[in-house]
Parts: sequence; structure tokens; C-alpha cells
Amino acid sequence: MQIHVLHHHRKSLRFPHRLVAIVDPPIGLESIYQELEYAFHHTQNLDEAWSIGQKNERVKVMAPLHMDEKTGERTIGLKSTHCGDLMLAGGDLWMVKGIGFGLLTPCDQDHAELIDCQF
Repeated sequence: MQIHVLHHHRKSLRFPHRLVAIVDPPIGLESIYQELEYAFHHTQNLDEAWSIGQKNERVKVMAPLHMDEKTGERTIGLKSTHCGDLMLAGGDLWMVKGIGFGLLTPCDQDHAELIDCQF
């Protein structure tokens, strides 16, 4: 199942989250939690920017990257996924927590503001 990763976008009050990646976890993971962990791990800037150079064919970058005005090259990647970011998987909306993920209820989703993304 594909996982849509949405980062909190602090500069936008109208659309506080934006779609930054679509992750296609490998077959064989045993639970939704393992699939969410896979998406989380592969949207981290550990040794280098996850969003520059498309290093993983299972992760498709969906947000525009910052460009150097002089060279036109992508110089700054997207931030790492962290607390407060969202993941949409199989119609369920999950929030990244300090440890793990929390499933948002319909009531939580009503108060989560609008999400700026197209599916």
C-alpha cells in the first residue's frame, strides 16, 4: 500500500501540511506500523538529503525542491519527517509522534485543518 507523507508547512496558515513524498513500501512487511516506519526512515536526512537525487526508487518526491538561482541546480533538499507530520495509508491518517505513530480519529481529522495535496 502506498503511503503519502505530508510535512507540516509552518509558513502556511491555510494549508498547514503539504504532500512531499509517496512511498511504496516493499511487499512482505508484516504490519501497517512497519510500513509507516519504512516511510519514516526513507524520508530522513541521515547521511545526505533524502529528496535529492532519487536514491530510492520506492520514494517519489512530490514537493518542489529549492533551486540555486544562479545555477538552476537543486541545492537544498526537503526536511526530515518528524513529530507533527502526517502519513496517509489506506485511507487512514496517521500522525508522527515522539515515538511511533498515532491514528487520527475522524474528530481529530476535522480539526487537523486542510491538507494541501492532490491524490
